[in-house]
Amino acid sequence: MAEKHTAEMRKNHRARVRKRILEQGASSLELYKLLEAFLYSVRPRVDTYPIAHELLAKFKTVDGVFSAPLDELMKVDGVGKVTAEHIMLTGELINRAVISDLTSAPLDADARVIPLLVWMMRNSKTDTVALIGLDSKMNYLDFKILDAEIASEEIKNSILRFAKSGAEKIIFAHRHPGRIGVPTAADIESTKVLVKMCSGAGVTAVEHYVVTKSGAFGIMKDRKAAFGGEV
Repeated sequence: MAEKHTAEMRKNHRARVRKRILEQGASSLELYKLLEAFLYSVRPRVDTYPIAHELLAKFKTVDGVFSAPLDELMKVDGVGKVTAEHIMLTGELINRAVISDLTSAPLDADARVIPLLVWMMRNSKTDTVALIGLDSKMNYLDFKILDAEIASEEIKNSILRFAKSGAEKIIFAHRHPGRIGVPTAADIESTKVLVKMCSGAGVTAVEHYVVTKSGAFGIMKDRKAAFGGEV
């Protein structure tokens, strides 16, 4: 565990860190110091040096810190509700910035879709389903992640909501970290159900991806006949 500073040490330490940021830029800071400095504004009278170390020790990565649930953040010594909310809100800003960048062009190729899915589902459990709503030109409109255990009714309702909000096409995905690039019989059957749901809602199922640790692969690609030529 990082050693806590005295009040005088903390004052001098913060001054040195801020001087370094002004003179060399924030990119010059080590990761834990960058997180420590980030916390200065929300904890102006508290030593954030050990808090930064403990956050990284618990959540392993910066993304882990900024995507952690509120209750888990508050388990870290020195992180109260206000600090946890500050971290969580910043994490959502980061999330939206990344999604905005990844959806700046039409999602009409695996090379554009897969990075988006990997990002969206990076913290998802195995039993989660993602839906991405698109317009007729494959431009991103919205996304939703659902627990697969809620049964097909909520997925169907989400498809209908997407359709009502203007989506004409939908990309689906489910997370399976250990899977290689071959769909199972269950994958194909579930895809047929999704295609049927989309057809009933007046939208097109573009693809159903399996998201793995290293990327993703499509189930419907090269199998148009199996899904009624929907792709």
